[in-house]
Amino acid sequence: MMALSWRQEAPAAPTHDMGPALMAIVTAARPIRRGEVIAPADLAPGRMEPPLPAAAYTTSDSIIGSMALRDIAPGQIVVAADIEAVTAGSGLAALIPPGRQAVALRVDDEVAVGSFLSPGDHVDVKWVRPQGAGVAAQTLLADTLVLSAGDTLAAQPTGTARRMQTITLAVTPEGAQSLAVARETGHFYLALRRPGDDTPAAGSSPGLGASGRITLIEGASAAEIGASRP
Repeated sequence: MMALSWRQEAPAAPTHDMGPALMAIVTAARPIRRGEVIAPADLAPGRMEPPLPAAAYTTSDSIIGSMALRDIAPGQIVVAADIEAVTAGSGLAALIPPGRQAVALRVDDEVAVGSFLSPGDHVDVKWVRPQGAGVAAQTLLADTLVLSAGDTLAAQPTGTARRMQTITLAVTPEGAQSLAVARETGHFYLALRRPGDDTPAAGSSPGLGASGRITLIEGASAAEIGASRP
């Protein structure tokens, strides 16, 4: 009887589906505030599976030296809509939303919520004006974007210096006119809103009448008031 011989083949190594290759991306290494010029230290490389977000960057070359158009959180993927190249027309003008104008108010710490206002915050502008033998207060502009906030020192008649702040707001053309008239007839306070708060502000919403007087709009009714100096 013939003996049969055989050799056992080693089992084939299992194959693993490695999935799609990871692709390079660029993320924020730290919080980048709206209006900041982005430096190399602000960015960190990353990798992710495709597809990448629309207009995401794979290298930092086109990002470094650009200006952030919005706040970018640490670890967030940087995309084209987040930045703008710094050119002769860049700066504050590039941060103004469509349909808005930049208006600066020079105020002290009491008016400007201490020294806690930062670009990207939203405030209500409260207008305090004379009315009869007393004063009246109301909301002049609600949910208004702060474009910039900076400190300066103003000389006082006593020979001392008082810290003032220049707050630049993004307002509609009508809001800019209202501010121009209202700042001559009273004074302002700024009320800081919490992030994401879009509730209507209490009080009236003034607009500017054709006569150069302030029009108070409450619901469906409107009435003009005089513009007397305090």
